[in-house]
Amino acid sequence: MILKFNKQDHVEIRLPILNKKHLEHLSKLQDLCDQNKGCFSLEVNNEYIYIIFEEKYVQEKTVRSFVEYRILSIDLNPNYIGLSICDWSGEGSKQIVYKEIVDLSKLTALKQDKAYKKHKRDYETSEVNRHIIDIAKHYKCEVVAFEKLDIKAQDHSRGRKFNRLVNNCWNRAKLIQNLTKRCVIARIKYQGVLAMYSSFIGQMTNEAEYDSVAASLELSRRAYLFNKAIKEKAKPRGIVYPTFDVNALPTRWKERAKEEGIKSWKKLYLSLKKSKSRYRFLFDLDIFKGISFSLKSCKSLVLVHRFA
Repeated sequence: MILKFNKQDHVEIRLPILNKKHLEHLSKLQDLCDQNKGCFSLEVNNEYIYIIFEEKYVQEKTVRSFVEYRILSIDLNPNYIGLSICDWSGEGSKQIVYKEIVDLSKLTALKQDKAYKKHKRDYETSEVNRHIIDIAKHYKCEVVAFEKLDIKAQDHSRGRKFNRLVNNCWNRAKLIQNLTKRCVIARIKYQGVLAMYSSFIGQMTNEAEYDSVAASLELSRRAYLFNKAIKEKAKPRGIVYPTFDVNALPTRWKERAKEEGIKSWKKLYLSLKKSKSRYRFLFDLDIFKGISFSLKSCKSLVLVHRFA
């Protein structure tokens, strides 16, 4: 919370850890204020911060129902978001319920004045999250899972264009912040998942899927195991890496793994990287078989590619 007494004097105040009810109310209040549908008053002294508002605006009377172990997971990339919904209720067996790709390539390539660009990206990011939450509600998902990313602005040694895309054009922090807020409002659990090797393992275990969707399926598996362990009051161990089975690998990599005596996901990844072998099935709109449409309106720069 930032208190602005005048143009020069600003004070930043960090709120303490809030309980579930207070967090839900403040998230709902923030969303209403963003839409100019709510307001509040503020009082501050040396000991307390008083946020005063009418509680009737933030209370939800309905109880949300969900399907246990139905998880919506998203793989975050600057140009594409891979989204999938999986049911894991059959003793860990995966059943894909829904999948789509949210195309941000036009948004990240936007070339306008700085103020317009920021406003447009923030607005479109908010609409993407609204879309994700609507899908989670429709399919009665228990958890929304996303990868934990800590990417700092730096030289990624992949060229100027890549650095600009990741450091300047990717609205990642805003997306996660807004998504978690909407999850709280919708009373949907959210889960950050360790991202290490998720794209690689996802592609190896889901060869026929586009790389972003395959990665989201791997994140879904990890989120399922973590939540299952929590419910069973067990320590969440062995979640990041699935069992490495050479015979379950795609045919073209199976022989290499046997010849080189590879017995782990990390060693297989390093082997393919060293040989510069291409293993990803990248999204290509020209060969995509499904439905594509603009998000919300024809003026939107975000496209949704929904699988048939």
